[in-house]
Amino acid sequence: TIVLNIGTTALEIAKNLRNVEDLTVLTNSIPILNQLANTRLNVYSLGGKLRCNELALCGSLAFKALNDFCVDKAFIGAGGVTLENGITDHNLDSAELCSAIAKRSRQTILVADSSKFGKDASVIIGPLSSVETIITDSGISEEYAEGVRQAGIELIIVDI
Repeated sequence: TIVLNIGTTALEIAKNLRNVEDLTVLTNSIPILNQLANTRLNVYSLGGKLRCNELALCGSLAFKALNDFCVDKAFIGAGGVTLENGITDHNLDSAELCSAIAKRSRQTILVADSSKFGKDASVIIGPLSSVETIITDSGISEEYAEGVRQAGIELIIVDI
């Protein structure tokens, strides 16, 4: 059982899951729900109030649905990532749900392109230590790559 949070990077993950079998996917992203429609996956919407600008679902209904599942892995995005403030987002509702997803999961993986590093968004999701793995692209600075590694977090850098 995995959770895919909102965002373009999570949507790219979803595109690569279409042919996977025996997988349950939870998401609060309408684009991801659409992407995974008509697959063999077990897909669940976390439900909640629609945030039209992100096509995301959030609020108390999403929290209640999340708590009905045992989550193996969560893939979360971010609006910003700094060594000082950790993982941040632009919206309080999204940040709170993202934090709850990280706490509910056995393993939390941050997927963020390198442009997010060194920038803070307005709301804190959690410290870097709230994730076990970070996946980003080769544009990440050496300073941030080293900071992530020194924090004991697995860093996977992919070429794009």
